[in-house]
Amino acid sequence: MNNGKPFQTGGAIGNKLWVDQNGDLARRLTAVLLHTADWAGKNPDEVSAMLAQMTKMDVAIVSSIPRVTYATKNDLGLVQPVIDVIARYGFIPKPFPAAELRAPGA
Repeated sequence: MNNGKPFQTGGAIGNKLWVDQNGDLARRLTAVLLHTADWAGKNPDEVSAMLAQMTKMDVAIVSSIPRVTYATKNDLGLVQPVIDVIARYGFIPKPFPAAELRAPGA
């Protein structure tokens, strides 16, 4: 997938006005998301058990399904290829620098 190069499969974004008005909460939420990703990456058996319970699937089947690596840091280099692809296929009008997504000072 992606010629063996890493890419971002998900993320969280916030409205600029909200982030400007709730900077501390936005930073804490980001920290929780990254902490959760770190935990999930280190505990695949527990993640499989949770997913099996939520999906009502057998845990052996869930465990056999390949999963993405959970990001434990914000890396705009992994976001740029996604922006470029969604622009190429017309989901957004044109590509833009991934750095524009980052809040000032983040």
